[in-house]
Amino acid sequence: MAEALELSKGKYEHYETRFKKPYLPADLAEKIANALAAKGIPTEDVMALAGPTAPDVPADTLNLAGRYSQLSPVRQRALRDLLEALEAAEVLGQATKKPELGERD
Repeated sequence: MAEALELSKGKYEHYETRFKKPYLPADLAEKIANALAAKGIPTEDVMALAGPTAPDVPADTLNLAGRYSQLSPVRQRALRDLLEALEAAEVLGQATKKPELGERD
């Protein structure tokens, strides 16, 4: 699998044994999804490992992809870590959210 994902054996092992974040990085999940699609595993199932996604992604009016690609690898990683932390906090907040006054199940 490491070879299919173009990862070193050690890096792949990190994700298999030591990775503790709630979601995989989206780019890694996409590589895994592509590798497993050939074996009949649904892409959506694998991409769920990257966390929740918006159903309709708006147009990139801020050119975020272009701006991201111009960042140094260190800053790209920092931005990915920040986004993962925000997503995890959002999921945690939804899981522990108390009902508002007048709101019932």
